[in-house]
Amino acid sequence: MTLISLGFQILKNGNCFLLFFILPPDAQAVSRLNSLEAAVHRLNVQFYHMDVRVSQFSQGLAELKGGLAEASESLVSLNEVAIRNQKELGRIDGCLRGRRTQTKCFLIFKHFEAYDAAQKLCEARGGHLAMPVDDTELTVLRRYLYDAFQPYNWPSWVGINDRRSEGLWLFENGQRVSVFDWYQDHLVTQPNGGIRENCVSLSSDDGKWWDNDCERRMYYICEYRL
Repeated sequence: MTLISLGFQILKNGNCFLLFFILPPDAQAVSRLNSLEAAVHRLNVQFYHMDVRVSQFSQGLAELKGGLAEASESLVSLNEVAIRNQKELGRIDGCLRGRRTQTKCFLIFKHFEAYDAAQKLCEARGGHLAMPVDDTELTVLRRYLYDAFQPYNWPSWVGINDRRSEGLWLFENGQRVSVFDWYQDHLVTQPNGGIRENCVSLSSDDGKWWDNDCERRMYYICEYRL
């Protein structure tokens, strides 16, 4: 309500007093207040629904994260199974198409690769670069290479190197090599590359060993266990 002064009046006794008149509330102001209260109410309702939706979204996001975690674990498991299957299939293929001994199979790959790349490719197929541990296995490899490439000579990587220590020849599995078959004639005596040539290849014409730069790209021989 609004209190308004209308003036003052002097009485006969000399006294005077103010005259006031109380106006009713402004109808337009009341309407604005009511509209404001309604707008605030609507905002509160909207905020409430927004809170509900945010809560639902957060719950859905948490469930999605859980589902993604489960899916990721499943993918890891499937990948592991696929890798095992690929290695097993590679091993079977290597023994079906390659040359066998009593305990292992050798398979020549006619793709030019550096030593480390060749080793990784053999591992992906369930094997590793060939590691002839005795005269019997060397004889099998020598004959296999000759049959595969005659009348040409194509050197091929095997899993032997002295990168750990110069002159200490080791197989890829870390075992020390005890049987050697280095090439020698009146002009060349292998190994002769020193620290520049640390990986072994076999010549296909005679099966003799040569030390080479490990980055040189050549054919390679994988080995698989029976």
